[in-house]
Amino acid sequence: MARPDKILLYSSMSFTAALLLQFYQSKAQFFYVVELKMDPSYYSLAIGIWAIYNSINDPLFGWIMDRFPTRWGRRVPWMIIFMLPLCISFGLIWTPPHFEDKRLTFLWLVAMLLVFDTGYTMVILAWAALFPEIFETLRDRSIVSALRQVFSIIALVVALVVAPGFVKDGDIGSYGKFGWALAIISIVNIVFALFGCQEKQQTDLTQESYSLKDGLNLLRTNKNFLVFLVINMIAYYAYGQILSMFPFYRKFILEQSEKLEINVYSAVLGMTVLSLPFWVWITNKTNPKTTFIFSSIAFAVSLLPLFVFSPDDPIVLVMAFVGFGLAGLLIVVDLMLAEIVDEDYSKHGIRREGIFFGINGFFIRLAILMQAFTFSSVSKWSGFNQNLAQQTEKGKLGIKIQMLMFPIVFLIVSIVLIYKFYHISQKRNKYNSFDE
Repeated sequence: MARPDKILLYSSMSFTAALLLQFYQSKAQFFYVVELKMDPSYYSLAIGIWAIYNSINDPLFGWIMDRFPTRWGRRVPWMIIFMLPLCISFGLIWTPPHFEDKRLTFLWLVAMLLVFDTGYTMVILAWAALFPEIFETLRDRSIVSALRQVFSIIALVVALVVAPGFVKDGDIGSYGKFGWALAIISIVNIVFALFGCQEKQQTDLTQESYSLKDGLNLLRTNKNFLVFLVINMIAYYAYGQILSMFPFYRKFILEQSEKLEINVYSAVLGMTVLSLPFWVWITNKTNPKTTFIFSSIAFAVSLLPLFVFSPDDPIVLVMAFVGFGLAGLLIVVDLMLAEIVDEDYSKHGIRREGIFFGINGFFIRLAILMQAFTFSSVSKWSGFNQNLAQQTEKGKLGIKIQMLMFPIVFLIVSIVLIYKFYHISQKRNKYNSFDE
């Protein structure tokens, strides 16, 4: 088993990874569309540009890390170089200058997103790619994955539960103050986490060489990886839809203040924490594939009651059950990608974590693009108007479709895909040790 201090320090990076992205996921769409009065189509276009940029930078930077190691390592130097651009650009996302012309606000958002994404890719991708290299057994990986989710949940508490106490509807400045506070906290967290990111020395770097074309060919030649990319994108989309649309659901359907988000997110995250040991046990008794299927079913079923909720119904109690299925999905995706990397190494003798995690990062951004596209198209269809305090019945239906129906339908698709097409050969060897 890996050293406990190494596990703890490495896992702590999940705090920053979740903190920045989840606060963005939960508040950016509401901030730019409702608070800054940006047209939904402009916001969707900004996310589209972001996704196109990701189609280049995630796989490319992953390949560069694999292909051109430095004397100080393949991953850690990139984390050190890009941690400041990552955190500074995040703070600037929430403090745009006051532009009368909303097209300038759009340009500001695009510019800051591109800088932020470059930093996020280099820091978080480098850290994530170390996971299968540092931790080789399923036991270590399950522990690390569970601990990473604990740090992620702590971050979610800050981003979702603490945030409504500081970020107020109608107070644009409160978003900026909280955004910069998160940026500073993240810098400190990254510095501490670096002490747990100790790379293995590569004695023969020439054996690690492969072309970018070979790396991208994984999409064509590795069926398990392709299936994983699609189902992970769907899981991220489903979770992201709930996160980004709940402020709209809370304000326009439940007609409640932002204080409700504190109680709801507390219930969801509390149930997630309590459920983590159960899903770790299920995974160790079965396999990551089974955990993904069961947790996806639980997640989808938990959303059904929200279709018929009214302001007087116990929303907090029902939302708590969302956290049960969410816990399984949070744990299992890292384990699935790690076993895919191991299988590739056992076949080809080349460690290509960077390109695997880079391509996965691109597909995650596609999930964000899907969110932006559905928000723009459904909002236009339903007649959603950010300038109105109350929406029409069709406008409310559009919010429910985005937050509930789309995630449920896509989760059903992911269950079918993984059941029929995902098959990992679980052999007991050094790089695919599923038992000790």
